[in-house]
Amino acid sequence: MKRISLQSFTAIYVSCFGLLLLFVQSGCSKMNDTYKEFLGNGPIKYIGKPDSIISKPGNHRIQLSWVRPTDPKVKGAVVYWNNKADSSRVMLDANVDTIQLLLNNMAEGEYVFQVYSSDAEGNLSLGKEVVARIYGDSYTATLLSRPIDTAFYYGKDTLQLYWGGMPDTSIIGTEIIYHDRDNVLQKEFINDSTEANFLYNFNGGAVRYRTVYVPERKAIDTFYTAYDTLIVNKQVERTDLSKQAWTITASSFDTRSGSSYRPPANLLDNNLASYWVNSIAPQTEYPHWVAVDMGAVKNNIAGLLTIQRRENVNLVKTAEVYISEDGIDWQLKGTFTLSNTISAKDYLSLPEPVSTRYFMIKVINDYGNSKNVCLAEIGAFRYE
Repeated sequence: MKRISLQSFTAIYVSCFGLLLLFVQSGCSKMNDTYKEFLGNGPIKYIGKPDSIISKPGNHRIQLSWVRPTDPKVKGAVVYWNNKADSSRVMLDANVDTIQLLLNNMAEGEYVFQVYSSDAEGNLSLGKEVVARIYGDSYTATLLSRPIDTAFYYGKDTLQLYWGGMPDTSIIGTEIIYHDRDNVLQKEFINDSTEANFLYNFNGGAVRYRTVYVPERKAIDTFYTAYDTLIVNKQVERTDLSKQAWTITASSFDTRSGSSYRPPANLLDNNLASYWVNSIAPQTEYPHWVAVDMGAVKNNIAGLLTIQRRENVNLVKTAEVYISEDGIDWQLKGTFTLSNTISAKDYLSLPEPVSTRYFMIKVINDYGNSKNVCLAEIGAFRYE
């Protein structure tokens, strides 16, 4: 067998080692190209990168926050946006675990933020991206005020407001401003689910209101619509009109015998234990109405009144009020939500006083979602 001399073996070993070294250097060169932004003039410097970044948008501003990396080499951070055309740096406080950066005077729109950790020499970590929207004037211009459906006095100096619905889930409520009887400015806030509220010690005048929005759950700013204004006449002494000589008709009534005989005339008898009920047999459905002839034109009618039944069963919810000159052609004057309370007396104030001989109350639905209406009394009132 042919023997390899020591000199030949050494030459082969050196050659193989050289090829291996060349291969390793080539691989390292490619790896260094991948991480060249972390290299500088020396070896790779790994830095703990940001993680779990939270964005909290606002009005032409945004707050970014994330947990401080555990890497002790991290001394600060840099945030880029607009394809790295804009940036902001932050130095870390050794006593703070959460890093926060507030960017002000930002243009409204969508952003991609790139967040990097940095060490004392300015070397950067791998980046972390977060997409966020910043809000501003264009967003505010799209916001709608929650409407007031009706407003009427509930007692001598208490104004009751009924609010319309809004489908926007970013609404959190409505701010209300008014002056009380002592001319003291009062401010109230009602949440988005409130259907009706009271303004106490109210003496007439302007009610200003605006709707409040939070576009995202983590937003740092709230947004407001422009103020709307409702002018309410000063309350004066309210007088219920006498119902003597009034006559009444109805869309239908319960004609069964005994206590089930419940005609519309029961609404004018000043007896809270007697009711008007629509026809049950045969069954009739909403809307149900009653029309009153007061026998002569009555001036300065400020509104109508209703009194709920004494049992908490299917109390009337929504009613429309009409007036007529001849009892044939009817003019709608308002839609009202009645109190969901037994024996409640609701004053349905008209937008302005009217002179009329005929009025109609048309019931649209009830709180029990049944087919049947049941009321104890109706009437009309004026302010003296």
